[in-house]
Amino acid sequence: MSSSPFLARLLGDSVKAGDLYYQKGRYGEAAEMYAKAGRYDQAARMCQEVGDRDGAVRYYEMGSRFLEAGEVLAADGAHREALPYFEKAKAWDRAARASLDLGNFHRAARYFEKANKNLEAAQAFERSGDFLEAKNALERESKRLEQRYRQSGAPDLKEQLKKVDLRRAQYLERLNDPEGAAELLLVWGERVRAGELLLRAGQPDRAARAFIDGAAPERALAILDETCDMSPEEKARIFKIGHRWQEAAEAFRQAGQFADAAEAYEELAEWRQAAEMWEEAHESQRAADLYFRAEGWRDAARCFSAVGRHDLAAKAYERIPDSAQAASCHLRWGNFLEAGRLFLTAGDKSAASRAFQEIEPDQDGYGDATLLLAPLLIEEGVSQGALHRLTQLSTDLSGSRKLERLYWEGRALEDMGQGFEARGRYEQLAAVRQDHRDVMDRLANLETASMSNSLQAGQHSTPTPGSLGFGRGFSQGAPPLSVVVEPGAVLAARYLLEEEIGRGGMGRVYRAKDLELNEPIAIKTVLSRGEDATGEYERLLREVQICRKITHPNVVRIYDLGRFASGVFITMEYLEWETLDKVIRREGQLDLGRVKSMTNEILSGLVVAHELKVVHQDLKPSNVFVTEGDRIKVLDFGIARMEGIDVELTTAGEVLGSPKYMSPEQIEGETLDGRTDLYSLGVLLYFMLSGREPFRGKTPSLIAVKQLREPPPPILKLRNDLPKPWQEVLDGLLVKDREERFASANEVIAALAELPV
Repeated sequence: MSSSPFLARLLGDSVKAGDLYYQKGRYGEAAEMYAKAGRYDQAARMCQEVGDRDGAVRYYEMGSRFLEAGEVLAADGAHREALPYFEKAKAWDRAARASLDLGNFHRAARYFEKANKNLEAAQAFERSGDFLEAKNALERESKRLEQRYRQSGAPDLKEQLKKVDLRRAQYLERLNDPEGAAELLLVWGERVRAGELLLRAGQPDRAARAFIDGAAPERALAILDETCDMSPEEKARIFKIGHRWQEAAEAFRQAGQFADAAEAYEELAEWRQAAEMWEEAHESQRAADLYFRAEGWRDAARCFSAVGRHDLAAKAYERIPDSAQAASCHLRWGNFLEAGRLFLTAGDKSAASRAFQEIEPDQDGYGDATLLLAPLLIEEGVSQGALHRLTQLSTDLSGSRKLERLYWEGRALEDMGQGFEARGRYEQLAAVRQDHRDVMDRLANLETASMSNSLQAGQHSTPTPGSLGFGRGFSQGAPPLSVVVEPGAVLAARYLLEEEIGRGGMGRVYRAKDLELNEPIAIKTVLSRGEDATGEYERLLREVQICRKITHPNVVRIYDLGRFASGVFITMEYLEWETLDKVIRREGQLDLGRVKSMTNEILSGLVVAHELKVVHQDLKPSNVFVTEGDRIKVLDFGIARMEGIDVELTTAGEVLGSPKYMSPEQIEGETLDGRTDLYSLGVLLYFMLSGREPFRGKTPSLIAVKQLREPPPPILKLRNDLPKPWQEVLDGLLVKDREERFASANEVIAALAELPV
């Protein structure tokens, strides 16, 4: 093909012609040929190569390549001439930058707006001094970012949004809109800066809140007096943070926030005011503590009582002093010994007597209570009751307590007409201390009365114990009630008494040694009133003959019956044990597995006894021994009811036993069968599960009435985790009507086997 560009033009091949012109270095003609062929971009670039700016612009414009045309002009510094081309190309961002190069910031901002570049627009408006438009641009950007953040939740978008809003706040501040700026700052947690702006906006109350939330309490305190719309609660909060406790307390009180007011008063060591506020806040325990600290004893007592802390209420009443009120509180708390003492101080002997009688023999304080109760009972004419209590005391009393026991035993015996026994107590006492109370005067009076009685009977010889007139209830020559065997004695030439291990009203229990078999045994002595000794012996003999037939691992074995000088004795199996009531009072509620095991063992013993027609009639925790390994031994089948040592509720028939554990039919004196023991077992089971007996009262008679008429308190109130099957078994045992009760111990064992543990 010809290399002549002219020939190519003649042939109408403008592109070929342009290429040939280009090869020959004739760029202008080449550009013209390319343009003629419609290749405007190529033509423009050809012009750019030779530095023909205007030609390049012309050819780009001919090809509607306005952006490139504008770029050619901008590259040559002709920004103003480039702008129309950028506008035609709608290259708003490029137009904006060209305007920036020209220093026309406002026009640049408008171009940035068209390019949806709000941040650059805001910056350009700011450079132009138009802060309102800058703020508007950032508002649009804030809305855009917020929408994107809601859709994606991306943390970087949230951070961008925060930066935009903080810049908006700056613009609002420049535009004299401190409140608007503060609102944005509050949104993003810039509370201290917001507080300063709100202060400028004339809103000191909101400023103070912002300062508090921004941990700048000193700034809040500085403007607190300027606030008028702030609530007492908010002011109190600020005062509290600033440690201005007096103002805080008053503001909290005014706001009805009594607990906060109380704490503020505590900081001021104003204990009474603090206590009053705690009481208003229904925090009686805290109020009581502070009333006590402020020596407001009566108020403290009232609040302690409100929360059931009757022991502390009693201490407060003692500080007044108000002995009667203190005693009543101790009584409600169950501190019967201290209650009785304080009733005595208050002069209420009757109430003191009732309080002392609430203490059981196995409870702490029984000895002290008995020594205080005895003179009250004697004064009431119940000397037999006083003597009964005194004989239940441990033999290891010492010091003044031992002397008091001897004295009041003497007083009781003397009041009962048993002068010989009374004189024995007084002589023992006088041998230790002759100035104890009026012991010497009483001895002298007894001696005078003795001699007078002897002379009247025509007896001038030395009187003998059996011949004196003070032994009411004893036959001539019968051993008196006070003749008690002591450790070291040998009964029936076979049993050596080694140590007293228990005591009842008319008998004692000893650890002894069988000298023939060289084995340990237990011996229970029962003192006889002389005139009835033979009948009592025969009756006990019949019961022992029956009970000896009960041979079971869970029943204490009864061996034999014998006589001694002042009564009879029973030999039985000796165990290392403690009674179940002591276990429960020490440990509280027992776990279900342990209760199930213990109850099973008690029932196993009852099965054998009931088959022999032996009814225990006095099944209670103190008659259940817990030996090593939690093994159970039941004591006193057929024996406890004969001792006559428990509370006698009626005189019709022989209704004996512990009223807390007696069945309704036993209380009413009906003929009994094994179901009465099952009721007692129900009470015992309730005690093991809850830690307390279901029926309580100040007197045995009141307890008996409850046993007859009232259902036991719902055990779930005392042990809310007890499974329902356990409750059902308990209900089946404690039915008042024995016809609806479990029919036999075997039936209870079967039900017990299904219980969950």
